[in-house]
Amino acid sequence: MTSSAYPLVSSLAVFTHNLLRSLRRHTSRLSPMQWSYVLGAVLVLCACLLIHFRIQMTIIGYEIGALKDKESSLLETQGELKMKLAQITTQASLLARISVPTPAAAPDPSSATVVVTHNNRPATDPEL
Repeated sequence: MTSSAYPLVSSLAVFTHNLLRSLRRHTSRLSPMQWSYVLGAVLVLCACLLIHFRIQMTIIGYEIGALKDKESSLLETQGELKMKLAQITTQASLLARISVPTPAAAPDPSSATVVVTHNNRPATDPEL
């Protein structure tokens, strides 16, 4: 494993080495009881991080499940819309939409019977 191939690993190794060297200088004055407190604090910190990561993984899992449900409903809707589009774009359906029914023929004004009234009274012609 070369340092050029894995720059993150090499920088992490340098950081760890410098941290340990710094800890040796500053912690040489700690008693065994103080060391146990430091070790306990580190273990508690690791446990808290582990709990946090597990909770986050669970939350992300539920979000993924909800998104999968939404995806399946969207795929179902897409299938229904594709079927409707296929029905609409058939030749018979398009021809039915294009052809406009002709309106009913209007009565011929020359053949209409005109009733003449006098003084706004209906005509009393028995022939009509």
